[in-house]
Amino acid sequence: ISDLVGDRLIVNAVALNSAVLNMSRSVGPAIAGILIAQVTVGGAYLVQGLLYASATLWTMQMRVPETSDQARQRREVQLWAGLREGFAFIGGHREIKMVLLLALAPLMLAQPYTSLLPVFATDELSVGSEGLGLLFSAPGIGAVIGAFSVATFGRVGNRGTFMLAGACVFG
Repeated sequence: ISDLVGDRLIVNAVALNSAVLNMSRSVGPAIAGILIAQVTVGGAYLVQGLLYASATLWTMQMRVPETSDQARQRREVQLWAGLREGFAFIGGHREIKMVLLLALAPLMLAQPYTSLLPVFATDELSVGSEGLGLLFSAPGIGAVIGAFSVATFGRVGNRGTFMLAGACVFG
């Protein structure tokens, strides 16, 4: 993303990227629930496969401008050396470690609810595939709201408090 927009717009670009990805997280399950109810699971998978193929073709058509310095650096940095350098960088920066832990904790502790959501939707709520799709959409809607909040308020005030509040709301 930074190669496409530059440093000045990176916070807004990442927030917009997150919003688009999370919109698909919220709209996708709702549409899948409707498709499953209308054309069965096989039809829903067929539609999903066609959408993934389209997205792959569109992504392959993107051309990111590459400077000669970037090309030279990419050739010089090997995979393992890059990983070591990345972990060393994280280890040397307390703020980055905290952000990564703050992002990892909700994923490890709260995200497993998605495995239980189909059982909950069937046994407790009796909502069927359409209702399950809407239940799966709810976190995506919250993530979109969070992404737009970061784009709007990302450079205002204490960002650490903002991120901690978001993690607490999630789980």
